[in-house]
Amino acid sequence: MDYTKIYNDLIFSRKLLNRRKKDDKYYENHHIIPKCVGGDDCKYNMVLLTAREHYFAHYLLTKIYN
Repeated sequence: MDYTKIYNDLIFSRKLLNRRKKDDKYYENHHIIPKCVGGDDCKYNMVLLTAREHYFAHYLLTKIYN
């Protein structure tokens, strides 16, 4: 299974939604490139995800990096 493709599809489709924390919905900040592998806090490396999407993104990252 291509976990990297699934991860990229998830992240970039959510990035296109241009979510804002002011939308009266609960979102969590997610580093697209994790800080532990060289990512930083710039706005281009951040995306807002729902709690479920955030959990799934980290699940995919464990599959990619382990």
